[in-house]
Amino acid sequence: MNPRFVFIADTHHFSRTLSDGGEAYAYRSESDQKCLEETGEIIDAAFEKILEDPPAAVMIAGDLSDDGERICHEEFREKLRELQKHVPVYVITATHDWCCDENPRRFTGGEVTNDVETVPHEELSEFYREFGLDRAISSYKTHLGIYSYVAQIADGVRLLALNDDQNGKGRAGYTPDHMAWVEEQIRKAKEDGQLMIGMEHHLLIAHIHPFITSGHCVGDREEVAAKLADAGLRYMFVGHSHIQRIDTFVSPSGNPITEVNIGSLCGYPAPIVNVTVTDDNRLHIVTEHLESFEGADDAQEFLKAHAVQMIRLPLKGILV
Repeated sequence: MNPRFVFIADTHHFSRTLSDGGEAYAYRSESDQKCLEETGEIIDAAFEKILEDPPAAVMIAGDLSDDGERICHEEFREKLRELQKHVPVYVITATHDWCCDENPRRFTGGEVTNDVETVPHEELSEFYREFGLDRAISSYKTHLGIYSYVAQIADGVRLLALNDDQNGKGRAGYTPDHMAWVEEQIRKAKEDGQLMIGMEHHLLIAHIHPFITSGHCVGDREEVAAKLADAGLRYMFVGHSHIQRIDTFVSPSGNPITEVNIGSLCGYPAPIVNVTVTDDNRLHIVTEHLESFEGADDAQEFLKAHAVQMIRLPLKGILV
């Protein structure tokens, strides 16, 4: 039987305890492509949709919380625990999960305050240990104290779950020691006759155009992509940019790696990516979109309107 997996990304769970829905929150919400207060309902509806036809596993490619707030993580972890009662769940964290901009926010009336406890990066892997790391067959601890890991997610299929928050040179990516571990795991999977599927948060490929997305990529992106491709990795699933796109990079040695940019679950069009491994170890990818959630009978119209307002508001200011 061909295993099927589901990938989602950028859930950015926001706790309603951090907002009273006032002026400050409205200003924040109107300037963002993703939803905030609705994330809980969106995530619940997405998990229910996934369980209508349970996959072999669910993978979540980082930015689990809004901005690292502990209450957001705690609420999201409870949702993951409910989901994992039915299917195995594998997550990685990313920079939004430890508030790398040091700006956690609470919205009260017209005021924004920063009196919000966050989860520091060195605690994240332990906080989410039950969602992948505890089943790892190999792991690597980064200089931030966050783990990358490999897990056997089906017969003949392994997941390379990578934390790419920092490369030691001021960008997302991998230190030399980290990359050496990654290359070793890819080669070992090949030697063991396993299909390795990669998952990281930041992009390898500047989808659409470098002017738009290069800032969403790992540092030295073509060098990193070439190393992964030459080691034998053929597929990488990523988040971060909130766009949906599939492109292939070919290394100077002629080795391809296909990158699937999943898109953000909490923003238009709320993608849920179904991936089936075929008999010849290729991936058949079908993307579904959330149809409804509590508070929105038509999720697509709700999410579209929210995204479009982000463009209309600054244009309105210019045209007045």
